Amino acid sequence: MRCCLIACVVSVAFAVCFGLPDSAFAGSSSGVLSLEQAIQKAMSVNPDIIAFKKEIERAKARQKQAGLYPNPNLAFELDGFGGSGPFSGTENAQRTVSLEQDILLGGKIKKRRQMAAEQIETIRWKMKSLEQDVRQGVTKAFVEVAGAQRALDLQQDLVDLSGRVYDTVLQKADAGKVSPVEALKAEIELKNNRQALQLLKRRLERARKNLGFFWGTAEPDFRKVRSRLDRRPDLPALAVLEAGFEKNPDIVRFAAEQKLQKARYNFERARRIPDLSVSGGYRQIPETDDTAFIAEITIPLNIFDRNQGNIEGARQAMAQVSDRRAATLNRLRQQLNAAFQDALAAEDEILSLEKDIIPATRKVFSAKKQGYQNGKFPFLELLDAQRVLFESQQRYNDALVAYHLAMAEIERLTGNSIE
Repeated sequence: MRCCLIACVVSVAFAVCFGLPDSAFAGSSSGVLSLEQAIQKAMSVNPDIIAFKKEIERAKARQKQAGLYPNPNLAFELDGFGGSGPFSGTENAQRTVSLEQDILLGGKIKKRRQMAAEQIETIRWKMKSLEQDVRQGVTKAFVEVAGAQRALDLQQDLVDLSGRVYDTVLQKADAGKVSPVEALKAEIELKNNRQALQLLKRRLERARKNLGFFWGTAEPDFRKVRSRLDRRPDLPALAVLEAGFEKNPDIVRFAAEQKLQKARYNFERARRIPDLSVSGGYRQIPETDDTAFIAEITIPLNIFDRNQGNIEGARQAMAQVSDRRAATLNRLRQQLNAAFQDALAAEDEILSLEKDIIPATRKVFSAKKQGYQNGKFPFLELLDAQRVLFESQQRYNDALVAYHLAMAEIERLTGNSIE
């Protein structure tokens, strides 16, 4: 009986020692979701992205409208009727038909159209920022699911082992070979592990639903995700990462914003130039049975309002862009430093577990196993060594999750994919 128990403990323990391969979730069967598939699904149906695409179409329509010339006005005038004497009727009334057209000076239409074009480009960059936010959110949610899957698998193995251990110890206790207290301890251990398993199942279900929400499914439409936790890209130096800020849409969009504000400033300056209103027409004079042409030019006198306030406001808005860019860059540096430190801490934990802690727990377990076989250690010490080994594996899994979450944050901040 003891040999069987040792065999089952050893077989499960050494399977855990070498880690659970991510290939367990890398099958090609239906319901296994890859990160690329998750991102594609989220991008295709995300309502915010769809709204931005429609906003771009609206901006294109505004650009089209901005390039249109003002419509002319057709006027009909009847002068000298409904009075007394010869003007009581309409026979002696002068009739005038005229056409009036506003002529925009200062290149207003061109500048207005340019401003609308820059608005389109600004919206495009805002949409790219949103796409990066969605990509980051999906990646983090995907990593959480992968970590929960792996943790659940580890815990399930521990529950299975605890069940076999409990059955064996209970049989020995019934036969009087061990104290009933050991059987009680084994039962408590089994119940604790089962409770932990239920908590991990809830964690996995919550993580799966959170991932599915990115493409609008209340219930997950996948069984598992194809884990990539064991693929750990190297962490570049902080200075190298900071150089990637220039590719971040949150920074790049300020160049488009600067062009937009410059175009708005030019348009406001053009508005200080008064527009002409030109009209011409044809007049019929019944008294002499004559006809005549009429012409009129109207020029506003910019004595008081020369659009000074709007010009100054546009100038300040143009100068404000660089200030907002500097503030955004500073915020990104702070966030990058935090994510970088998180990645370093997780990497240290991973390396420590790989090189020191997990190998040490393997040695302890091997020694406890040998000692138990020789009757030097009680069974619960072997069980404790096994539990420590499982806890080390869970810590390793948690560290991998933390590392990938930090890398997802870094990729969002720098605008680069780190492979």
